[in-house]
Amino acid sequence: MRMGSKVLRCAACERELEVADHDAAKIYRCQKCSGILLVPGVTTRRRVPAGTRFGRFQLINVLNRGARATVYRALDTEKLRLVALKQISSGDFPEAAAATEWVERVRAVADFEHPALVKVFEVDIEGGIAYLTMLLVEGVPLQQLTQTVGMALFPLLSALRDVARAVDYLHGRNYAHGRVTGEHVLLGEDGHALLTSLDGAAPNGDGETDLRALGRLLYESVVRQPADGAVPPHELGVEMQRDLEYLVVRAARGDYARASDLATEMDRYLCGKPLVRDGGLWKRLLGG
Repeated sequence: MRMGSKVLRCAACERELEVADHDAAKIYRCQKCSGILLVPGVTTRRRVPAGTRFGRFQLINVLNRGARATVYRALDTEKLRLVALKQISSGDFPEAAAATEWVERVRAVADFEHPALVKVFEVDIEGGIAYLTMLLVEGVPLQQLTQTVGMALFPLLSALRDVARAVDYLHGRNYAHGRVTGEHVLLGEDGHALLTSLDGAAPNGDGETDLRALGRLLYESVVRQPADGAVPPHELGVEMQRDLEYLVVRAARGDYARASDLATEMDRYLCGKPLVRDGGLWKRLLGG
């Protein structure tokens, strides 16, 4: 294979073609059937029939399917860009007015801009089905990584620090995310973390629930044990630096008043700076 080239696979006929001077921002089509060419490994995963359309969008394959929604890789045929298209189950909206209210609420979130939030492009109703389109991220859920192969500590903490900053950004706009879990954090190919599922964010929501969930996520991702009871890791036979142990236990206990406070402490640890310690708490938690 030549330098700068990439082998892509057709989403329709699965033919592989080498593309010289590949540009990730461009859309390439199969010379045989005009299907969209994508990186191998993603095109055959739960494909939809070739030519399947939803309004102006050409659906390519299913990225995720749940009880409430289905997320597709799709081509916006007007703007000529690949997006993640999320269709909401009609069962969530027993009345048409409920779907309209959802669209109006989520459109407000589409104005949010933060480097650790997946960008929402468009929210609307097509053929009676509510949907939104988002930045397409070629990534893996954090939950999948931490429950299987695991992650190196510093990239993991960097990712979770960025998620904490994204949560703080939402709270600063009086929104709560409501679903801060490893399932809703995507790690891109460059290791950058993005918090997804902004359609569930609620104005005047319960920010404390987000903080507890963020602390649980940090503890369980680092310790790889359930966060119930915020047990100091050394009592579970998990050895780590004392500062890190103090940090994850405090987070799991819900001791941080703001997501920004937790992000700052993670940043201090990553930079090798001492944490802000409560001497009495340090002694009670870690025994010295």
